[in-house]
Amino acid sequence: MKISWSLQSQEFANESAEELAAKVKAAGFDTCTVLIGQGLHATIDEIYPGMPDYVNALSAAGVECDTAELELTLEQLVGETDFLKLLHACGIKEFAVSTIPKKGYFVRSRLTKARGYLETLEPILDEYEMKLLLPVAGESLLPSPSAAFHLVRGLKPNRFGVQLDPGGALFEGFEAWDYTVAILMDYLACITVRDNVLLRHPGASDSNNKGWARRWSTVQDGMTDWADMARQLRNIEFVGRIELRPMVSTTAEELKVELDYLKSLFD
Repeated sequence: MKISWSLQSQEFANESAEELAAKVKAAGFDTCTVLIGQGLHATIDEIYPGMPDYVNALSAAGVECDTAELELTLEQLVGETDFLKLLHACGIKEFAVSTIPKKGYFVRSRLTKARGYLETLEPILDEYEMKLLLPVAGESLLPSPSAAFHLVRGLKPNRFGVQLDPGGALFEGFEAWDYTVAILMDYLACITVRDNVLLRHPGASDSNNKGWARRWSTVQDGMTDWADMARQLRNIEFVGRIELRPMVSTTAEELKVELDYLKSLFD
């Protein structure tokens, strides 16, 4: 196995590159992901020079970054391939786009259209030697690993991958880890790690009709079976990123506790 330990820094998007780099190094991460979108490290409208400036500032502070997340649709990528050119110029090797909306009952037509976009992008990704990650997320066109596999099946796994969010999928789209790794195999590129718990809170606006509400937690205290994840990833000799997205921890010390727990599962 070859795992890159990364920090998904959306909760720290208002921090400077130098502040983020300090957290990454103090907590023991290998790298972090640059986030491009409204209120993030750079906006789509100001991706140049905002993105290269942020990547360069991270590098100057001692953190090399070759991954990104962009608030872009597949249609936008196909329509403006200069985005890919800029990512390549910034040294980005792997990037994720926004979740793909399912738009009501038009699921089959949406899948067909999305597949067409991916086939159009494949030779351009080849040219720039980059990989595009498709996020699995509840209430999207790809709510589960198997749904994502049927979209990318037959495409080059060195150009297309799947990004999972198991903690976010506990209530929609969760599939057993042995099935998940068996169907995705070399398409499994990144796992976003965050967790939650259920609490009795009948008065909460988001509680169900039995009074249960979901609240974010640290990964060591939440409901997701990360140990089973580790076992199954070892079985396929996983190569890719495990990316902590802290929903509770804020300091480098707290981040380190979560990261050390995850690393211990692979010892």
